[in-house]
Amino acid sequence: MRKLLLAGFMAFGLCACAPSNQPQLIDPAQPEQTFPGPEEPCDKVYTFAPGSFIVELAPDSENEVVLEPSLAEFRLFCTPEAARAHVDKGMADGTIQKGDWKIYQLQGSYSEIGKAKAPGEYILARQTVMVDWVREAPQPKAKPKNKTGR
Repeated sequence: MRKLLLAGFMAFGLCACAPSNQPQLIDPAQPEQTFPGPEEPCDKVYTFAPGSFIVELAPDSENEVVLEPSLAEFRLFCTPEAARAHVDKGMADGTIQKGDWKIYQLQGSYSEIGKAKAPGEYILARQTVMVDWVREAPQPKAKPKNKTGR
């Protein structure tokens, strides 16, 4: 029960941080379109979530963070660099709310837990566990210019 509760809180956190978009209606007469998966090997899978979920990632199995795709759509990436680039671009263009987003490794490979939503856009298809967070090097901050422009 704790696992589903954590998944629910995570879904709520992601939904609260995401811009509101109207859901797309699917015509029931049309079959769901399928797209190919990643071309490169994707043995490790990554996603992004609020930094507060690091607290829940502990070696104790009672504290597993379980992601449930029926509660929220979790984007998948084959490298942590691709996940970070997506988050940074989204924050820059306003499609992702600015915040403390961390990159997390998930349990399973793309072929086990993922599906393609669109060409080059992959999402979680099955319930899975966050394995660990990716420790990233701190981003260098731009030096402020002094008043003389130097």
